[in-house]
Amino acid sequence: MTRTAAVVGVVLLAAGLVAGWMARGRYDAFERSRKPPEEDDKAEAAPPAAAPRAPRTHDDELRQVLIDPKAHALAARVRNASNVGGQCEVEVDTTVGWFRVACGTGDTPSVGERFELFGRVSPDGQIDGAPPLLRPSWLEPVGTIARLRGQ
Repeated sequence: MTRTAAVVGVVLLAAGLVAGWMARGRYDAFERSRKPPEEDDKAEAAPPAAAPRAPRTHDDELRQVLIDPKAHALAARVRNASNVGGQCEVEVDTTVGWFRVACGTGDTPSVGERFELFGRVSPDGQIDGAPPLLRPSWLEPVGTIARLRGQ
């Protein structure tokens, strides 16, 4: 046997071993994926499922705005109000500036009317040269902030 034939034989043997090793690894992985997971002894140590929480109330939402450092909860006075196509939008003055607030399909507030404004600056819907749009936002009766902080 020549030296070339011996080298070719060793290379083919090595290639066969590598191919077999790779195929076995794929087969084992395939078999593991088909088997259902075995029960773990630590399953008993898992914490019990949390009790179902009561649905959030409107006051809960407003309290979240009160504690959020990026949100606004301020006394406000209506600067301008418009109702276009059944959708109300209000511009309000506050101690930190003025904002636009979408008030939905409800009654349009009057200019000069006082409220307490709760809201977060919306990542979209902003218009150059216009005050920031708060969405979600709520116009609440005066005294709401004090009531929520008192509870």
